[in-house]
Amino acid sequence: MKLPGEATLEFRISRRDNGQTELQQISRFLPRGLWGILYWYVLYPVHRWLFRGMLQSIARMVRMPVVLGPVAFDPKQPP
Repeated sequence: MKLPGEATLEFRISRRDNGQTELQQISRFLPRGLWGILYWYVLYPVHRWLFRGMLQSIARMVRMPVVLGPVAFDPKQPP
């Protein structure tokens, strides 16, 4: 897929202390030029909706409830 920038989608799975499993879905977009910045701001709401639905679908497929989230990642807060 050709984009006006560089995009990655990463999944991380980890075991929590309380026995639950945490699935993190991390998407990154590094815009290239003005078109990349415009692309980001125009399609950001669509991507939020799409990725939220993707996580909920994964939970349904593995027949596990969503206990918390999805929650937007804030790099300023410690994990």
